[in-house]
Amino acid sequence: MPLVDNFDYNNVGAEDGLTTFEVSLANATTAVMTFDVAYAQYSAAYSDTLRVDISTDCGATWSPSGYLKGGLDLATVGANTAEFSPANATDWRKDTVDMSNWIGSSVLVKFVNINRYGNNLYLDNVNIDAVVGLEQPDKLGNVAVYPNPSAGLFNLELRGVEARNVSYMLTDIEGRVLINQVVNAGNNYRGLIDLRQSPQGVYLLRLVTESGSRTIKLVRL
Repeated sequence: MPLVDNFDYNNVGAEDGLTTFEVSLANATTAVMTFDVAYAQYSAAYSDTLRVDISTDCGATWSPSGYLKGGLDLATVGANTAEFSPANATDWRKDTVDMSNWIGSSVLVKFVNINRYGNNLYLDNVNIDAVVGLEQPDKLGNVAVYPNPSAGLFNLELRGVEARNVSYMLTDIEGRVLINQVVNAGNNYRGLIDLRQSPQGVYLLRLVTESGSRTIKLVRL
């Protein structure tokens, strides 16, 4: 996992970046980046900052993504005057960056550490999830899930379904089942998927009938 050793790095104000490979959002309708971060302040006076920048011209120029956290906003654990190393899952936090402004482009993402001689900063599990087409005809008919991404409530619409009964299963990215039920579509169906009590991240919705199946990514902001 990437690490910035701010604990031993005394160059206040210095910026150091870690750049991803290029990701195409050319055909995306929605796009969100998630990543895990772990960080401890050394103290309120010695506290570092993380910024995320975006480039659409192969790194020639960079624009702020809107993600800028430092001090207590960035910290995932309490201040620590010893060298920080995450030891538990609770030392980590999943953060989200909305990539909607860059749909239609190919992008590079740069994680920028701004040093203040604080403590170690860790990153892991960087994912950019793009949804291509919210409504596409297939053997299930027209399937629409919106808004996607969402703060927790998703509308699910099925139109022109060949089968009367549709089973759907919702899982998190690690495969844990959150919803598993059968609905009577009757050619058309509309319902709500409620993830307001679930953490931010990516979820998978699998719809199945005897005439076809489909899997859709849901992004919970």
